[in-house]
Amino acid sequence: MVRPRRPPRLWPRLRPALLALCLGACWQLAPATPARELTACISDLAFAPVSYPDREGRHQYLLREAAERLGLRIRFAVEPRQRCVESVAAGRYDWLAAAVDTPSLRARLAYPMNGQQVDVRRALTQLQVVFLAPVGGTASWDGQRLSGLRGPLLYRNGHLAARDWAAERGVEAFASVATVNMARMLLAGRAGLALLAGNEADALLAQPEFAGRLQRLQPPVFEAVLFAVASPAYLQTHRDEAEALWTAMSQQRQSAEFRRIERRFD
Repeated sequence: MVRPRRPPRLWPRLRPALLALCLGACWQLAPATPARELTACISDLAFAPVSYPDREGRHQYLLREAAERLGLRIRFAVEPRQRCVESVAAGRYDWLAAAVDTPSLRARLAYPMNGQQVDVRRALTQLQVVFLAPVGGTASWDGQRLSGLRGPLLYRNGHLAARDWAAERGVEAFASVATVNMARMLLAGRAGLALLAGNEADALLAQPEFAGRLQRLQPPVFEAVLFAVASPAYLQTHRDEAEALWTAMSQQRQSAEFRRIERRFD
């Protein structure tokens, strides 16, 4: 009895890249037909450099470019952040343009996987998350332990990684829509710290209103790794396509072409 040959172990790792290549080649050879439309949701609040409600951010660009390479087109819908999450989880949209890998989101949305683990090689953005504090404030942070916090911790509405970080440590936390409001609450003594992306903290510190009055605490609190994530319903019916899109986005993110234009998303 002749046993069928097993495929080499390298195949699971190569399959998404080969699918992306094959789908793109087949589209170029196929007769012209209307491109199938995908839908993606983005937050109505700007989150530089990831996404913007009124112009193209990094994740919008990468998702659109990947879709076009595979002969698809994509339509972006702008909604409040939490509504985006709910709508994608329910299958009303195919993609959520940006999401951090957190247990609460991983249970409801589809991430690129490598075996049983989220595939960080196909992440699109990495951002440091830091504490912003009033100069002369009582809170201190040594990289492991937060002490001296008087008042609640603020985080941006929709930043679930910050919310989960606070909840895991029993820290009282409140969401705020705008970073400038967070900064003003810190100066007014209505909060003890703000937890936000490092680039957002730097943008506040560059404003005359806050320069010399607020400061970043060192070291950074954690690194947020962001992905474009899919609806579980979409993944169930279009798994190969989703895998090809994740791989195409990652390849485009690492390309020389993207490095030339990356600053335009800041």
